[in-house]
Amino acid sequence: MNYTELFNGTKDRLKKANAKFESEETELAFTLGERTHYEKEFDFRIPDDLFDLYSSYNGLEFNWSIQDNGEVVAGYFAFSHFLDLLDNDSEGKLWVDWYEPNDIEEIKAHRIFETLIGSDYYVTIKIEPDGAYQLFYVPEGSVNHGGSKKLSKIPLTIDEYFKAITGYYGVYSIRHNLHKQEFYEDASKFIPEMERLRRLIPDFQQPKLSPKF
Repeated sequence: MNYTELFNGTKDRLKKANAKFESEETELAFTLGERTHYEKEFDFRIPDDLFDLYSSYNGLEFNWSIQDNGEVVAGYFAFSHFLDLLDNDSEGKLWVDWYEPNDIEEIKAHRIFETLIGSDYYVTIKIEPDGAYQLFYVPEGSVNHGGSKKLSKIPLTIDEYFKAITGYYGVYSIRHNLHKQEFYEDASKFIPEMERLRRLIPDFQQPKLSPKF
């Protein structure tokens, strides 16, 4: 997948809609040499999808807004920097020390992939030693008392997740619904910004996604 093309296309359409770009930041792209080094250090295979994304954008952060008849339509990207994802310092975010030990052990296997701005919610990635992975939706307060084993799976690959975020322009509601099967049947019921996106961005088209439940 061409992540740069997807993101730049999103920015171009936002520019045409007179969006204000509040901030944009990314670190140096992740390299093949670094991949080899960190796979040895952390003793697991970095998924190809994850490497492809981070070799294009390492910790992409982007915020935009549009004034629309006195109201604000806004969106963001808030992907973790790669070393932060690997270091996995998630205490105080995904868990605290008074959680049940089994829940702490389980949630420590999750790495923060994207932060949901304005909340203590996260999208995490759980990576197996062979490079297989799963994305999860982790709301605030959902981990303790056995919750770590019941977290909602996001049925998308990394490239489809990025396609979903760029396709819906990173609006605030999108990440809270990607784990729901009903969302893929009729996204307009779950995205309150949809009507204004269609009006403000004339060539807006919903991304075609292939969830695997």
